[in-house]
Amino acid sequence: MRFSSGPAATTPFARGISDTQQVQQTLTTSANDLIVLPITFLSALGYITWAACKVQGAPIFLLGLAVIPVCVLPLKVIGKNLYRRAKQAFSAGGDVSEHLRENLSAVREVRAFGLEQREITRFSEGIRHLFGMQMKVVKYSAILSPLIEFIAVFGIAGSLLLSYRAQTPFSTVLAMIAALYMAYDPMRKMGKLQGEITRGSAALDRIEQVMLEPEPISDPSQPKTLGPVRGEIEFLDVSFAYGATAEESVLHKVSVRIPAGTTCALVGPSGAGKSTFANLVPRFYDATSGAVLVDGIDVRDLRQADLRAHIAVVSQDSFLFNDSIFNNLLLGRVGATRAEVEQAARNASAHEFISAFPQGYDTVVGERGTSLSGGQRQRIALARAFLRNAPILILDEATSALDSESEAAIQRALQKLVVGKTVLMIAHRFSTLRDANLVLVFDRGRIVARGPHAEVYRANPLYRGLYDQQQIG
Repeated sequence: MRFSSGPAATTPFARGISDTQQVQQTLTTSANDLIVLPITFLSALGYITWAACKVQGAPIFLLGLAVIPVCVLPLKVIGKNLYRRAKQAFSAGGDVSEHLRENLSAVREVRAFGLEQREITRFSEGIRHLFGMQMKVVKYSAILSPLIEFIAVFGIAGSLLLSYRAQTPFSTVLAMIAALYMAYDPMRKMGKLQGEITRGSAALDRIEQVMLEPEPISDPSQPKTLGPVRGEIEFLDVSFAYGATAEESVLHKVSVRIPAGTTCALVGPSGAGKSTFANLVPRFYDATSGAVLVDGIDVRDLRQADLRAHIAVVSQDSFLFNDSIFNNLLLGRVGATRAEVEQAARNASAHEFISAFPQGYDTVVGERGTSLSGGQRQRIALARAFLRNAPILILDEATSALDSESEAAIQRALQKLVVGKTVLMIAHRFSTLRDANLVLVFDRGRIVARGPHAEVYRANPLYRGLYDQQQIG
């Protein structure tokens, strides 16, 4: 199988790809010079020192070596400025790439709101800023070699003047000038090499920011074994905050037990904590306090791969790779047979529209599935869940992109899918929740009501208001 993420890759990592190529190119072109140039320089230096001891008139040319330490100063000063400007240039390049990616992903929105001129202006400003930074990098890179050559000219000219006054033999002058040139030329090339390494170092620093970013979710050192999963889920005084303070908590001291095989509807206004509640089960996040248990085991005591192998997730905006429909469906369970994939598509009411394509299941869906409609993409995502056949199923607005006819077909299929499974179903359309045997009503990060639909409808004004408003609508 082959999957490509296209232009919507994770931003820091996507920006780091070009930086990695920069480092790779620098290492390839510089590896040979890093060995040859120091050897050449030391050989020339050794010859001048030997000749100064053995050849008449040669000691004068030791003065020509006195300017070599002077070359170190511009290398250090310019190298420091080059490093700073290179980091700024890479950052500007990343910003331009990100802006371009956003525009390619949001073509419809840009056109719908008449933002073409604004985006052109923003992009032009970004390009001008990037050009300015690149020109500064070029300036500092280009100035090193001429500056070292200029300093070297003074050393050689001074040595020639002194040798003339001392009437040094021409053969000695010629040999020593050649040796001085062989000493200065590696210095000049090493100045250029330092510029390349400095740019590569700036790119490497940006890569390290991504590679060394601490992993927020880690596996335990001694994980517990998860046996056959029944699917019981329990929250014990669970609080969660995306920020650092309790005031930013999305969930507050939530405690609830969802028996295995329960279809549980999570209901409440936007921002009440429903999706966060569901995302804590597969450990997309870890609870700030309290514990989330699956079959009595804290999810933090399990390997992430072991836990998630028993969970199927269908989100509101499911991602499709730029590959065939078959390979996108196969993500549900790698290694499934074609017959199993097609049966999963039938269960999700996707087989009919897939078969209508000239290439059928081998049809390439395009970047992020752009060749399919929203409803078709959602049904493929549901087919993945059918294929995975996991004991725990999370549906986060899974039928939001379907029309009434497709939704009815999906509801019939879901009645078969949820049998024997623990289902967390998030939806704002109450028609999708009619098969739930447990309703949890969320409000401002707390569960304010729980129980069957009829009981919660009678007892909770928030749920009753949401339900009645939608029925009237």
